[in-house]
Order: sequence, then structure tokens, then C-alpha cells
Amino acid sequence: MLKIEGFLEMQPNGKYLVGGEHELTSGESIRIKMSDDQWLPMRMEHDGETYYLTNGEVSFYPKRMFVRYESSRS
Repeated sequence: MLKIEGFLEMQPNGKYLVGGEHELTSGESIRIKMSDDQWLPMRMEHDGETYYLTNGEVSFYPKRMFVRYESSRS
């Protein structure tokens, strides 16, 4: 399993990079660190102009946050 933790960074192409390693695309899931032991599941989406995070109840355009990306790919 691929697991990357780090800060989200917006790239020149408008996409977000996780921990300097993985570029997120629309529909990919991440978890936002809320506290030492609490992570909030979110999904990256695109509104036609820019990328944003949503979980179905809350949506926002990220500035700087620590996240976790997990994938079954290695």
C-alpha cells in the first residue's frame, strides 16, 4: 500500500501535490489531519476553474494543511 503524509502544495498547473510526492486529481480521496489522532476524510474535486476539497457536507479551497493519501498502488 502506498501511504504519503505531508502538506498540500498547489502546483503551477493548479493541481495539489501531497508531501512533494503525489499529484492529486479529481475524485481522489485524502484525509486531513484535525488533531494528533483524528483525520477527516475528504475528496479532491474540480469546479471547472480550480480544485477544492469536499466530504459531501463541507467544501473548501485548501490553503495549507497536513494530509494523508493512501492508495492500494505501491
